[in-house]
Amino acid sequence: MSESKPHAFYATLIAGLVLFAGLISAQMSWTTFSPMQQTLSSLAARNAPTRDMMTVVILIIAVCQLVTAYGFKSAAKPGRLVLGIGGLGVIGVAAFPVPHVLADSNWHTFMAGVVLISLCLWPVFSISKHHQAPWVLTAKGAWTATVVLAIVGLTFLAAWWTDSYWMGLLERTLIFSQIVWLLISVGRCLKIEEKMIFPDFVIDEKELENANKIAL
Repeated sequence: MSESKPHAFYATLIAGLVLFAGLISAQMSWTTFSPMQQTLSSLAARNAPTRDMMTVVILIIAVCQLVTAYGFKSAAKPGRLVLGIGGLGVIGVAAFPVPHVLADSNWHTFMAGVVLISLCLWPVFSISKHHQAPWVLTAKGAWTATVVLAIVGLTFLAAWWTDSYWMGLLERTLIFSQIVWLLISVGRCLKIEEKMIFPDFVIDEKELENANKIAL
């Protein structure tokens, strides 16, 4: 099992913090915005007062995801590739914003779909065959994560198709769930790898006493 790089964890953490801070700042500056009903796409729409701010936030998140995909070497290569595709999809979300707060576009919808699907499916593509792999990279852990994230994702899609009042809240729940799971996965792998490199040494008191006698 290849060793993950610490910057993969920090990149994911930064992505979550930047998204949280960006959402709070954008929503506070746009007083008529409804975080319960409206999505992140509305905050970055061409005619939105928060367009520039959210575009920067989205691009930072994209870079962070690409860094995570590169550094998360404990995960199988197909999983890292799926994460990387998701990062490129985030760039596409910024490059193809919706034309209006109340409108949509095919390219934006496609790019957003790439992001959401990749962040739901990367766990099952990241399953490690190493016998010391953490639970998050086992078949059971990976499929559990994907099923849970997929349920949240399908719930959001149903709300989007029906223009539900809870659409914005469900989108944020999905995105932060995906980020949190990625953060937990990378962090868990780093912790286990650290123990493998620096195992705990147990000192046997009798052996120590015998060694002292020999030395004397």
